[in-house]
Amino acid sequence: GDVYKRQTLNELSDFTQLHQFGNTENLQVVKIGKFGKTVIVNDKIKRIKQLIKEGSTHPDIDRIIEKIFKKTGVSDKDTTGEIKAIYYWLKKKIRYKKDPVGQERFAHAYRYFEKDPKRRVVSGDCDDFVILGGSMLQAAGHPVRIVLWRKPQGDWQHIFLVAWSGKDKKWLVVDPSEKDKPFGWFPPYGKFKVIPLEDDGLPPTKLGLLSGLFS
Repeated sequence: GDVYKRQTLNELSDFTQLHQFGNTENLQVVKIGKFGKTVIVNDKIKRIKQLIKEGSTHPDIDRIIEKIFKKTGVSDKDTTGEIKAIYYWLKKKIRYKKDPVGQERFAHAYRYFEKDPKRRVVSGDCDDFVILGGSMLQAAGHPVRIVLWRKPQGDWQHIFLVAWSGKDKKWLVVDPSEKDKPFGWFPPYGKFKVIPLEDDGLPPTKLGLLSGLFS
């Protein structure tokens, strides 16, 4: 994933808020000045949460989810099966690609399902996997939380999701951006921060041996 860094007040003059990038409609971008790729974490997470909420209500998202469930044959009310079906679809269909140097781009979830290939988005970094995955999971009725990860020292380096399986009453890690890792994998060490999209009233996020490191 991309490195998350906090800005000082002196850097704010070089920070351009999210806006449309050229003529590419609904592709959001942050332009960064001479300080390089530095983003205010809270602003970035706020925008990602907004895009997930917007994507989860888009009809194209519902349409593709129904196709995924039908093709995989997942049973009704099998919440873990549905979460896994969406995970494997994302892992297979969306290519991991870093943002251009000096820019932070966010694509609306429905851009991945545009009929016009010139407008369709086919790749993204860990932020985009969170936006698209979060939109699909929420649309399918599975609450998600955002998780930030970093090494014991340093800036936030990665972002992924956990999704609530109502049937199994537990949080499942959903990170299809890690193409060489199995379902449920997450970094084995470091520090984590869990960010709910809203007050979901669900139990704390606990994942195996790392349960005590989550906030």
